[in-house]
Parts: sequence; structure tokens; C-alpha cells
Amino acid sequence: MARLGRPGRAVLPAACLLLITPAARSENGLDVHNEFAQRLAECPADDVGGRMRLADWARDNDLPDSAETLYRTVLQLDARHEQAYEALWDLSRERPLPASSEALRMTKALLTRRGLRTHETPHFVVLSNAQRRWTQDKAQLLERTYEEFHRTAEQLDLRPLPLRHKLVCLLLGKRSQFVEFARTNDNVTESWSLGYYSPRYDRTVFYNGEVEAGADEFARHRSTATTIHEAIHQLLFHTRVQSVHTQYPLWSCEGFATAFETSAPDLPFGPDREFEPRRQRFQRFLRDDRLLPLRSFVQLDRMPDNRPESVQTMYSQSYAVMSWLARYRQEGLRDYMILMLKEPPGRLSADRHLEIFEQAFGDVGGVERAWLAREKMGLSGAGIDRWDVAAIVMESVSAVAGFRATTLPTTNGSEQ
Repeated sequence: MARLGRPGRAVLPAACLLLITPAARSENGLDVHNEFAQRLAECPADDVGGRMRLADWARDNDLPDSAETLYRTVLQLDARHEQAYEALWDLSRERPLPASSEALRMTKALLTRRGLRTHETPHFVVLSNAQRRWTQDKAQLLERTYEEFHRTAEQLDLRPLPLRHKLVCLLLGKRSQFVEFARTNDNVTESWSLGYYSPRYDRTVFYNGEVEAGADEFARHRSTATTIHEAIHQLLFHTRVQSVHTQYPLWSCEGFATAFETSAPDLPFGPDREFEPRRQRFQRFLRDDRLLPLRSFVQLDRMPDNRPESVQTMYSQSYAVMSWLARYRQEGLRDYMILMLKEPPGRLSADRHLEIFEQAFGDVGGVERAWLAREKMGLSGAGIDRWDVAAIVMESVSAVAGFRATTLPTTNGSEQ
């Protein structure tokens, strides 16, 4: 997960960038690998133009791995570099997405006796010992999530980077297997959850709760929303819309994930579409005056406490804030994501979170007034539906354990 050319990041040695192939010669007769190493050594780490030219040279001299690494380096130095972004995507379209990754190797090593089948889709590797039909449905849902994530990212001009490899998903057929695996390997002890994303080990994990729940409509809807929610977390990191090295505020990371939830994945979904269970719950909290002041809310990178009502409020408010910003403050949201990518690794102070928010969106008080005015226009009698019975089930893994908000990944592959 080394990052190139930015303060506080490791710089990869030139040898790590070289693709070992039969010797080829450049125009001046030198071996292309040696010439690339020489040119790289002479190029300052913060020279955007120089590294862009060297990336193009590597591409033209049949060194695609080196070219890809340098295009990504340029985008770390300048997230809005148009030429590097287009060149990186062009290069990725010319090459098959590899299935192998450290996350896949580590996950397989933990489950050598579980009788796992491997199911590959264009962008995911699914390991499963669950029913074949359910596994196929989940794999298809993950691909739909990828499609809608990129549709939204393009709409918001978030510039997601291509994946380096297929993303890992583990499907377990029984709840007992899920509980054991989660507790033993990922330090997740919330046994009522249907699934989670482990940023430390870079995998999503789910079990077939639909069978145990009787496969009714409610169980299927909950399972669908949970799968999408966790896959969005994984995609945000791997496309570098969010950095794996920086701890984001809850409104940002959970706001994106909740805003994509749906029970109808065949239709478009994302922040530009409503998910009624989330909307109704938020409206009830708004009506009952249970929301946090926006100034305090945007500074939180972990739950203020573990009470169920606090968890529900944070997730519902994150959903509403992100949905509103994605619809009515798109330029500010784009600027915010760019600013966060420029932050040093680790946990930011609460004051810094507020400073970045206001730099992107303007005075937080003015934003709050505009947001709440819009929300109150649509406020009506927010009823209680069956989703509320399981509200915490869908969202307490990260909240109670402090899982996503406090744990940064340590495996290779998700840093872009």
C-alpha cells in the first residue's frame, strides 16, 4: 500500500516497478527496463509532468505495469489530472482484471476445509459454500452495485480509479459459520448482522440469512440492502474515491453506503434515488427533534455512544445529509472528496473535519438551514414499517465495534 511522491508516504524502489520480460530495446539501444529505471531515478518524486511523460514512455515501450503505477502516482499528486486519468482507464480496458490478490490468498488460507467454490464475475471473486443459486444472485448483486456506483461517481464527477484486481467476497451458508469466522478472523462479534466489510483484511463477508428467516420478502430486502451497503464501502476504497489511510467522518463513509441501499436492485439506485425505509426513519427523527446539530455532526468520526437510538440517528442523518449534498451541492461534494484525499494518513481532529467541510460547502450554519428547509418541505407523518424492527441489525457492526471508523486496512491491494 505504499504511495508515491507525497509527504509521509513510502516511495517504491524502481525495481518494484519493473515488469520482467524478455529483453527489449528502446530507440537508443538500451534495454527498456534499464532505461526506465534510469529515467525514474532521475525524475523528482513530485514532478507531475516528468512522471506523466515517463508513464507515457513506459506505455509506448510495452511496460504496462510500470505505466499504470506511474499514472496512479500522477493522480496521487494531482487528483484532477485529466490526461493521467484517461490514460489509466484506457490502459485498464486493454488488460484483463486479475483475480489474484493478497486479500484472496489470505481468505482462502483461512478456509481450506470449508469446501469453498470460486465464482468469478467481471469485478469480483466470490468464495462460497452456500447454495449455488443464492451465490449466483449475490454475485449478480455485487456487479449491479459496481454499475450503480460508477454511474453515480460519473454523475458526481468523483473520478473513481480502475480496480487493480477483482474484489473478494466470502459467502457462508450457515449463520454458525458466519459467527465463528467473523469473531475469529475479523474481530466482529455482532452475531445478528447479515454481513460486514473488513477494511483490515479487505473482504466482504455475508451469510444466507434469507434461509433462516424463512426467505420471506422482508428477509430478502434486508439481505439486499446489507450486501450493497458493505460493497459500497469496499468500492469507495478500491477506486480511491476515499483513501484507505485516512479516517473519514461518519457522515461521509456511512452516508455513501446508506445512500446506495435499495430493495429493488434491478432499478437504478444511489444518492439520487430514495430508499423509503431510510427516508421514513430519518423523517421520524426530524419530526421528533432527535437530529444532531450539523456543526457537531460533521466532526464525528465514530459513534458518540453505543445506544441503539444514537446508532439509528447517526445512520439516518448520514443518509439524509449525503443524499441532499449529492443532489443539491454536487460541486461542493466533489471538492470535499478531493480535499480529503490530500489529507495526511491517520485520524483528523474534529476541528479539521469542520474546516474541510466548510472549505468545500461554505458556512456550516448556512448549509444546515438550507438542508433542513428542504427536508421539512417533505416532512409528513413518518410511519413505522417492518424495517424498523431490524434497524440496528443493518448498521451496528461498525457502530458498536467501532469497526470501520477506527480500523485502517493493512493488506495490499486497496490503495490506488
